[in-house]
Amino acid sequence: MSIFLTRISLALSLIVLISSCGNNEAVDPFNPEAKALQRSALNLYRTKPDSALAMLDKAAKIDPSFYLVHNTKAMILSSNKRYDKAVAELHQSIAINETQPEVFLQMGLLHDRLAEENRAKSYYSRALEGFSSRQTSGGEFTTQDAVNKAVAMFMLDQPEAIQMMKEMMADSPEDPFVQYVCNNNPMCFEGISKVELLNQLLDRQE
Repeated sequence: MSIFLTRISLALSLIVLISSCGNNEAVDPFNPEAKALQRSALNLYRTKPDSALAMLDKAAKIDPSFYLVHNTKAMILSSNKRYDKAVAELHQSIAINETQPEVFLQMGLLHDRLAEENRAKSYYSRALEGFSSRQTSGGEFTTQDAVNKAVAMFMLDQPEAIQMMKEMMADSPEDPFVQYVCNNNPMCFEGISKVELLNQLLDRQE
């Protein structure tokens, strides 16, 4: 990841959400004041979520192209179980930048939580297509991308996801992103249900 979000603890971010910041911009194009407000909101949202959301609204007015504001708002709203509002924020983010497979994956998780299975599957498929395209494009494809791709595959009932995560856990047992998604379980996805993974990814940041 690039810009300033590498400093955010994985436990503080919906992993599939904030990670969308770094794969598309070679140069950080966003307004510095808007970025400063986003940083402040991320430091504040655990104790004062409404104040953090107000800061992000201000950041969006300063720089309407700063789609990460909407990603961050969605993360905060989701952490407070305001899932329908989180979905609305991600729609705004996608309207600005359609090349965010991380956000498609997050949309799938949120629609699953809202019991909207068909919509969830549609977004998981878009996420998988995006990560697969990133993998074959010759550009950067990170461990986080690989894990997110495996999550999308797992939620689409593709059994290859289990082997992918077992191999990543074996090859990169100390990687914090792998540890977070696998919940420090060496078998990772094996033996858990989609509902259990969904709860792990959405509920562990509350």
